[in-house]
Amino acid sequence: MIRFSVLALCLATSGCAFTVHDVQTNYRYSAPVSTRLAPRDLQVGPITDQRGVENPRMIMNMTNLNGDTTSGGWQAEKPLSEILRDGVIQGLSAANVRVQSANAGVVLRGELLDFNVKTIMGMWEGTHQGKMTAKFQLTNGRTGAIVWQDTFVGSSQIKGGEGVVGVLKATLDSVVTKLISDAYFQQKLAEQVVQAPALKHRIQPAGQPSLPSGWPATEVGR
Repeated sequence: MIRFSVLALCLATSGCAFTVHDVQTNYRYSAPVSTRLAPRDLQVGPITDQRGVENPRMIMNMTNLNGDTTSGGWQAEKPLSEILRDGVIQGLSAANVRVQSANAGVVLRGELLDFNVKTIMGMWEGTHQGKMTAKFQLTNGRTGAIVWQDTFVGSSQIKGGEGVVGVLKATLDSVVTKLISDAYFQQKLAEQVVQAPALKHRIQPAGQPSLPSGWPATEVGR
């Protein structure tokens, strides 16, 4: 039995190319994690969308019978840049990093530069090819100095029956895996020193003679 993709059905249906469909991605980073990063504290800042698109939630736009891109398509429950940030946090946590720690001395920020899905129609079933480009930057939380930055291109190819949500998830997994597996990122993260907790200061009550070395004294915060 011939199976048509949703895209093919929409192209054959009048007006469907301009319909925006809401889909739930429920994305969680699911790639096997073999990387064990240094147990460092890290804050994940915002990942901004630099694609210049009208709808930051759109996963894939439809095309009309002339092959022109329309305003219709499939949109996620929230902006793709926020979904990417969720995946980065999940991937880092799975790789041993203490994410969003109050003691974090370094901050990871990012930019979503591009995401597109190409559909290749086959005789029996098509395939979706996804490609996402994202830039990440590691900075010193106190000085703002850049300690590392790089750009990664994630890609995926799935069967058309898995839909646009499937290709988005697979492409996100690819980007996050490349980030946490990058040797230079791992090196720079390992070099960061965890902020030491505030030291307790010993004080000498007024009028009390100095105590010999090694004797206990009152501590602030005791």
